[in-house]
Amino acid sequence: MTEITKSTEAKKDEMQVEKEKLESVKRADAAVKTMHDFTSPEVLYKELINSVLKYHPSTDISMIEKAYKVASEAHEGQKRKSGEPYIIHPLCVAIILADLELDKETIVAGLLHDCAKCVPDNVKIAECEQFGLPISDIEFESPYLLHSKLGAYYATHKYNVEDDEICSAIQWHTTGKPAMTLLEKIVFIADYIEPYRNKAANLDDIRHMAFTDIDMAAYVILDDTLSYIRKTGRNIDTQTVDTYEYYKGIIKEREN
Repeated sequence: MTEITKSTEAKKDEMQVEKEKLESVKRADAAVKTMHDFTSPEVLYKELINSVLKYHPSTDISMIEKAYKVASEAHEGQKRKSGEPYIIHPLCVAIILADLELDKETIVAGLLHDCAKCVPDNVKIAECEQFGLPISDIEFESPYLLHSKLGAYYATHKYNVEDDEICSAIQWHTTGKPAMTLLEKIVFIADYIEPYRNKAANLDDIRHMAFTDIDMAAYVILDDTLSYIRKTGRNIDTQTVDTYEYYKGIIKEREN
């Protein structure tokens, strides 16, 4: 085989890889936009398991089954503002992660990320103090922000999650943090783009970015989040600002 032939074959292989990657992106992107057709948690859970087994047919799904059971118990009786059972949100996040063909640990993080979301604010404060979790002035004023760090604590101490990466992804899924790991970024973004969120600005663009440019997606989410918080007059967590400035720097450096 000549060098020219080898080069041509290599280019064909690269083109095929890019084509497959693009098709995967399109499928995942489309899944985010159409998943809202499912309303039953049972249907969503089946969709999640089918998606996992499609790309990893021999995998042991017991870890996912346990996480779903834990999440179902944590969100039992809880409703979203729209009236659906709250468990739909973590299920949709987990399905996005499965559509990206991510590992079981990432899917577990998606299922458990909001396990302390609906704990009453006074209980969030009391338990953070009881467990020695730091509370900033902003968090005292806006206790809903505590659900991330309290959720990470629950995951470790109440639900026996031993994977530090999962717990860290849960802890930072609301504010993000500078230099997030890939898992942290993925859960942070998936939490924002799941199908039942339909009022945030630039959602369609962000949903596509999530599968093509993860740092840009994180940056736009943070920018839109800060704009929304300023408009509503709510308190801004300094952690969100620090994260925004970090990813703003990443994007600017890339453009230079």
